[in-house]
Amino acid sequence: MTSRIEVGFKIGIKDALGDSTRKRIVEDLNINVENVRTIDVYTIDADISNVQVNVLGEKLFADPVIQVFSDKPLAEDFSWLIEVGFKPGVTDNVGLLQKKHLKIS
Repeated sequence: MTSRIEVGFKIGIKDALGDSTRKRIVEDLNINVENVRTIDVYTIDADISNVQVNVLGEKLFADPVIQVFSDKPLAEDFSWLIEVGFKPGVTDNVGLLQKKHLKIS
């Protein structure tokens, strides 16, 4: 079964990548954009329970001080949503780092 964990910044916490992306859109494309928020998405293709998904989100993928996680979509109140992912076979550096951290073979 495939599970999805989404991690985003809590309301009021600065999203530096989102701010940088907004600035590039305004400067490079000359499009007025008020706000950009980023969400990290982790897709897990394993037979794990919802409890295990929540433990992974809480203990591994999210920093509980500044981030929230969910197994449901976090994006809300937006005009445009863009999802960027790797093509099959492309190295996923974050995934490799997490794999090393978990010592998964």
